[in-house]
Amino acid sequence: MKAYVSIILSILFFFPLNSFAEGSYAGLKYGSLSSEDADMGNLELSIGRSVAEFVSIEGQYSMNIKEDDIGGGVNLSADYIGVFAAFKSKGDTYGKARVGVAKIDFELEYKGAKISDDDTGLSYGIGVGFVAGNGAIEIEYTKLPDLDSLLGVPIDASNDVISIGYVLNL
Repeated sequence: MKAYVSIILSILFFFPLNSFAEGSYAGLKYGSLSSEDADMGNLELSIGRSVAEFVSIEGQYSMNIKEDDIGGGVNLSADYIGVFAAFKSKGDTYGKARVGVAKIDFELEYKGAKISDDDTGLSYGIGVGFVAGNGAIEIEYTKLPDLDSLLGVPIDASNDVISIGYVLNL
């Protein structure tokens, strides 16, 4: 996972600062990640750079801070990382849409034994922001890649995140 963070940072900060339209931003959000019957709490860290008036490139990493007991003493947790093109409207209240690629990692734990699996694919979302000080409060919905199998066992897990947090203009 650390390699993915390095890749995102390299992509976002490869170009000189003066080549971007509006600059950089960083955010911290709390998200509720739902995967079928499981609900987990995740802390989301994001960084972004404007590349045009309404377009930004965003990197996001989300780490699990609240596992879900899915029954029988089995705990489920999930982390994800993604790179997105984000489209924001102008104004004190703005709309936001984004599309990109995300990798989601699942981990099941039972009595100390852990198994994990992951999937990578298309991710997209919509949101709204409210300018507050030198940043904005954002509320977002993000659709993560579905998990089609877990360790070779076919499943159909739809993965959705609702998050709220603060994005600071740097």
